Order: sequence, then structure tokens, then C-alpha cells
Amino acid sequence: MSILIDKLNRISRGSPQPMGFTSRQPASDKPKMQLVVSFAAESAGSLAGRAAGADAGLLRISKPGTGAEALQEISKTLPNIAWGVGLRGISRAGLKQIARAGSDFVVFPATDTPLTALEDNKTGRILEVPESLDEGLFRAI
Repeated sequence: MSILIDKLNRISRGSPQPMGFTSRQPASDKPKMQLVVSFAAESAGSLAGRAAGADAGLLRISKPGTGAEALQEISKTLPNIAWGVGLRGISRAGLKQIARAGSDFVVFPATDTPLTALEDNKTGRILEVPESLDEGLFRAI
């Protein structure tokens, strides 16, 4: 499973309150959100230092081959960050290539991504929705 998705699930669940007559525990200092930095793959090498405090990184790529190379390079530079890719029109072969390069998650648009490309269970999947989406459709997702 994806490291970023696991962190988001932990944040959304929160911590349960203890039962019984014990004193109340102080609120935890766990973060309430995750900071994700987004870079174009072409500029990722020069901007890697700016992602030092982030929880995750997103590389916007145009082709799986060049994106896989950029992902491997930046993952070596900042190994403590979960790195993912944003790619339009990804294929199953392209997703496998990105997963082999070490991608933790993939951000994909709902409009032009075939569902057969997203059958990999190891890589997290994040759906990108357009801003203009109707509220009813947004709630249905």
C-alpha cells in the first residue's frame, strides 16, 4: 500500500478516546494534514532542496520513460519523502514502469485514464477532479 495513503487514513481516523474513569489524555500533536510539493519533472533536480520539509512529493510528467528517470533521481536525493507522479493518459505499461522506478502513488485525471491501467495494488491511486465538477457528482465520488 502507499505510504501517503496510509498517512492520510491515519489522519482521517484520529485517535480514539479512552474509556473508563481515568484522566483524560492530552490532545496528540499529530499533524492534521500532509504537505505535498509538486514539481515538473524537468525542474525536479534543481528544486529538490525546496521539498525538504514536505511529507510527499508529486512529479508532473509527460512521458513515463523520462518521468521514471526523474523519479529515481529525486528519490535518491530525498529518500524520506513519498514520491508520486501525475500523468495524463497513462497506460498499464507506463504505470508499471513508474512503479518500478519507486513511485508511491499516482495522480490521474478522471477524464482520460482507462481503468485497466490502474489495476496495480502496490501503488496508491489518487483521483484528480476538475474544479468545475458539479457538487452532486463530487459527492458521488
